[in-house]
Amino acid sequence: RQCPTRHAGGCGTRLLRPNAPLAAIDYHTITTGSAFTMFLFADLRQPAIRQMAELFPAEQIKDDPGLTGTLETTWVEAGIPALTVEIGEGRRFEPAKIALAVEGTLNVLKHHGIVDGPLGRTAAEVGTVFGDALETIRATTGGFLELRVDLRDRVIPGQTVALQRNAFGDVVAEYQASVAGEVAVVARDALCEPGRRIVQILYQSQNDTP
Repeated sequence: RQCPTRHAGGCGTRLLRPNAPLAAIDYHTITTGSAFTMFLFADLRQPAIRQMAELFPAEQIKDDPGLTGTLETTWVEAGIPALTVEIGEGRRFEPAKIALAVEGTLNVLKHHGIVDGPLGRTAAEVGTVFGDALETIRATTGGFLELRVDLRDRVIPGQTVALQRNAFGDVVAEYQASVAGEVAVVARDALCEPGRRIVQILYQSQNDTP
């Protein structure tokens, strides 16, 4: 894939790829109606990407091999270390999470000598939580959502993370975690249709620690 546009190479390929020999960072917010921690997707198997990720004072980092066709994976396949930064909610200004993303980005720039100055805080200093999997809990019916957890809460298997009620206030569904981990994503909209993502939990599926 040429990134982006046509196979012969368009504006994005000519401008972006030659100007990102050291690293590429893709910034996102989550879909409207949900909330996310300050979160990184990074393929920690690759030393250069691990080093870059650990320069961010992120709340959570997922060791993630990437998805074919995404901007991050396209750069990695081209030999350019890349990661994705999720900066909280869409359509909402979150200064604390923005500040963490800026601090991490400046750390990367300083590490490569692009910007002068001492490094800021890193993942090791802020106690970033690492995982290699996300459990996604989705609504099985429609109704009003009553969350029992929030971002960064620790959960255990069998713990109730949300209830769903009908218009009369009756509980029509109860949702539980099946893993031990830390909440990374929660729904913010009170109304919830079937199939909607309610909670995502970051956890370590392997015995080894990243």
